[in-house]
Amino acid sequence: EKSVLWPGSRCPVCVQPIRWFDNIPLLGYLILGGRCRRCGVAIPLAYPLAELGTALAFVAIFYLEMVANVLD
Repeated sequence: EKSVLWPGSRCPVCVQPIRWFDNIPLLGYLILGGRCRRCGVAIPLAYPLAELGTALAFVAIFYLEMVANVLD
């Protein structure tokens, strides 16, 4: 009974909701030092790496499509 929209992000250990400002990709991870604000457990490095990879993929696609005009 879960979806992408509900329930919101939660710490896998203490199951407390993650505040919206702590859930900003990469920035929230860096500000919190890679730890949950409530219980202090380490957040796996896989999460920010996936966010970084997605961001880099979008930047690369934007560059190839809009700047380099590769498909023309």
